[in-house]
Amino acid sequence: MPRDPRAEGHPHNPKASQQYSTTPVANEAKKTATHARPTAADPFLYHTKPPSAFWEKFRKMMAINPESSSSGMQLNEVFRSPPPASVKTVQVTPASKASDPAENPYHERDFRRMYPRLEMVTQVDVANLLIAAPDRMQLPPPSSSGSPTSVTSVTSGSKNGASLASLYISSTSSAPSPSTFSPPKPPGTPYRYSLGEQPPHNKDAHFPMVTYR
Repeated sequence: MPRDPRAEGHPHNPKASQQYSTTPVANEAKKTATHARPTAADPFLYHTKPPSAFWEKFRKMMAINPESSSSGMQLNEVFRSPPPASVKTVQVTPASKASDPAENPYHERDFRRMYPRLEMVTQVDVANLLIAAPDRMQLPPPSSSGSPTSVTSVTSGSKNGASLASLYISSTSSAPSPSTFSPPKPPGTPYRYSLGEQPPHNKDAHFPMVTYR
């Protein structure tokens, strides 16, 4: 029994094929795919303002890449919304001194780089501290706590006061004279270390312990 060519998409009857093969669901899907809004901007387009004719010719003459269509002027109406200085700022008191950027530089509040520092004190500083030290009363010995004793204080600069040199030089030692002073020896050849007795280690170890002497 011969079949009706209109019932199926026959190649010799294009009208029947178009009538029976196209469905409303396919049309709706095609329409949705055609008119779908892009979710991201085209990276190959320049979102800049077009220059005038004169400056466009000048740019093509001076530019390294004349084929570039970027004028360098951004679309302020699009990318700067709200525009600058349009939002009213509210003055708020900082919650703490650490959160106040005024008179609080970064190097003072960067606790990650506050490493311990050495305090260098020279002999001149120690001598100045000893001379400028306040007068201290001499305490009586513990054995004679009951008997009244005369307490005398030694002031700096007095006749009976100890000299500053006596604080550093004892009675048995004498000050070094310039004749006995010798300068340090000049540096010679550096010391060369040699391999010593090696501790036992695994033969397959990548970085075994090595000792020198």
